[in-house]
Amino acid sequence: MAVMLLPEVSGAQADGDNARIVHTLNRSLQICMAMGFLSTALFLFYGAKMGAILFKEPLVENFVMILAWLCPFYYLTTTLGSILNGLGCTTLTCVQTIAGILVRIAFLVLLVPKTGIRGYLIGTLVSQILVCIAHFLYLNHLFHIGFPVWKYILQPLLYTAVSILFSQMFCRLLLFLGTDSLFFRLFTGACCAVFIFVVLIKSSFLTAERTRL
Repeated sequence: MAVMLLPEVSGAQADGDNARIVHTLNRSLQICMAMGFLSTALFLFYGAKMGAILFKEPLVENFVMILAWLCPFYYLTTTLGSILNGLGCTTLTCVQTIAGILVRIAFLVLLVPKTGIRGYLIGTLVSQILVCIAHFLYLNHLFHIGFPVWKYILQPLLYTAVSILFSQMFCRLLLFLGTDSLFFRLFTGACCAVFIFVVLIKSSFLTAERTRL
């Protein structure tokens, strides 16, 4: 998606069509937040345990639980960076990205000797959050897009919660039916959550498009 955004935003800027840029920004943020929340939930409820089973190492679960929180910020940083590049703000993107890398290095030097790999993972999370906020603040300064909490936070969270709830119920049903394999139940539950989420988010986007038109 980030690769496709760059020419789209560049074309809109060349045409002087700020409304198209704002619409692209809003839709991109919605998709990124939705994917981010779902990915985080999938890793927390399913991926961490599946990793521990697959690699036969309990520590994998702890590391995945930390990395899971990276998803929304990683998607947002990549997407917002692509939009900034499309607007010709490559120097700004580079400076903010380097600042994030410096934060990561600081955590590497200060925390890793004391806390091990956990310190590096926390540093990665903090740096992604800071770069993401910096990207968003600059774009908001340019286009005054605001931050509608329902569209960006509450709606994706609600859809994620519904998807996980029904997928957990499906996992319990599999256990009731005598499916002994925990890995299979987790994998099937994750697939079920993705399916329900896609149906919900697609319905929401179609309704929004009809309202807009």
